Amino acid sequence: MAVSFWLKTITPIHIGSGKEIAPEEYFYHNGKSFRIDLEQCFKFLGEKVGFQTLKDRLQDWSEYIIQNTQMTLETRAREKYQLSIFDFVTNFLKDSSLKKVLESEIINNERFHLYFLESPEKPRTNVIEIAKLPDNSAYIPGSSIKGVIRTALLFISILEQPNFNFNRFIPQGSEKIKPKELDDRLYEEFFYCRFEDQRHFDAKYDLLKFIGVRDCYIVESNASNPFELMKVDLFLRNGKTQPQTPTVELIKENVVFKGEIFVDLKAMKQIAKMLRPDDSIIDERGKKVWIGFGRKFQRLFQIDIQSLLDDGKEEEIEGRIIERIFIALSLFAKAVHNSDLSWLEDFSKSKKPDTSVLINGLKSFYQNRLNPIPNKFKIGWASGFTATTVFLALLNKPDIQNDLKEIYKKYIHRRGKNIPMEQFPISRRMAMDNNLQPLPLGWVEFSLSELIKTQETHPTEPSEEVETNPEETKPQFPIEMKIFKGTTNIPAKVVSNTSKPFKVELLVKGYEDKIYNCSGVDNLASIPPGTLIYTMVTDFDTKKNEIRMLKFIKQIS
Repeated sequence: MAVSFWLKTITPIHIGSGKEIAPEEYFYHNGKSFRIDLEQCFKFLGEKVGFQTLKDRLQDWSEYIIQNTQMTLETRAREKYQLSIFDFVTNFLKDSSLKKVLESEIINNERFHLYFLESPEKPRTNVIEIAKLPDNSAYIPGSSIKGVIRTALLFISILEQPNFNFNRFIPQGSEKIKPKELDDRLYEEFFYCRFEDQRHFDAKYDLLKFIGVRDCYIVESNASNPFELMKVDLFLRNGKTQPQTPTVELIKENVVFKGEIFVDLKAMKQIAKMLRPDDSIIDERGKKVWIGFGRKFQRLFQIDIQSLLDDGKEEEIEGRIIERIFIALSLFAKAVHNSDLSWLEDFSKSKKPDTSVLINGLKSFYQNRLNPIPNKFKIGWASGFTATTVFLALLNKPDIQNDLKEIYKKYIHRRGKNIPMEQFPISRRMAMDNNLQPLPLGWVEFSLSELIKTQETHPTEPSEEVETNPEETKPQFPIEMKIFKGTTNIPAKVVSNTSKPFKVELLVKGYEDKIYNCSGVDNLASIPPGTLIYTMVTDFDTKKNEIRMLKFIKQIS
């Protein structure tokens, strides 16, 4: 059975292609970086100047580059090497007017660019490329989602074990174990059904092989340009930032995808029918295989193996397995969210004023933008150690803390720094948006019902339901609020949507008579005048104590 599900990006996400792109392969114009189709562009130049002339000049250009790039590119500004196609047209074809024609074609003709990304400036270093479909459209690989499912199911299964024997996963003596190796050993214990005379891992005995996730494709109604470029910095727990500044291709926030998850219940049922009393089956060679299938199936999915043998309950069992997966995703994401927020609490104790302002904005994002969403998980590059391992599950098992601390001390803890295990890891990667405000990466919302791009309201988790009076929860405007650099959740009303940035007035006492510019919405028709929205400050004049620019967060329901 295949079940459709929808994903909406809450923050930008990056799932890499494994490649880097030279900055010369982009052309920057008016807030957009166009990925140049070099093959089509050189073909165009050949048609204009003649292909023999083009060939001769390309030879000259190649020799020039070889002679002038003996030093590494990092030792001088890249622009001085004249590596772009525009340098070639200007300096080797000697035709400035042709350069302008080529630039115009790249901007206005899809034939000459592969895709474009919203970008605050021209990229000046290599860009980490995002995985795309062959037609350069956005998608989320099913394999990446399945990787998160793997970790989430392992996370919840470990937490559910009352007497978890952690010692047997730790090598004795002087043998060392890395965190990834420990994760793999735990995975084998919970997912992998061994076979007799086993010498190596065999994926065909993996319980997760019965769960499939198809690639997620962008929803047609949501198909405006989904890409953007951002720089990424490393934020350290001690209040410092380490400007690694790689530029990364990202899928923007608030983009909706649709995918499918399916369960091969027929194959699992066939194995269940063949199980012997010792919880294994005998293959054609007379060897035991699928050892422990029944026990591990029940532990992983909380379903008695005998249920697989009941005819007429296939749809119910498949539904319970899929429900189990989504519950695991939510619980795991909640642990990751709380860990990130705890990390931000420590970070905010920094005495550096600039850093404190940035981190307070991030804390507000986690508390007000992410916390109300129960169905979420973290995916892709920069998800971090806590979102890609079961470290948080082990951290929440009181009975194994001494063993875990020993592993942490020997194999996770590095460089002799005195960092408590509860505060690990010490850093987080954050994207820097157009206004140099940090933004977490990788958060998506999931649902078995269709998600709409402009939808921003989310149900409350059942465990946190509180009876409220609708009149008490209805926002009353204008409100009293202090506004400074990085302030979020500022209520506003759209005044005009005829151009970008659109115009709003704030529903805050003392600000009612002023009109402000607001960005962050692609489809202006979705916010007609009178629409109530929440905004955040992205540009603030601290000397004049004035707001320069706001950014749309979500509609007020």
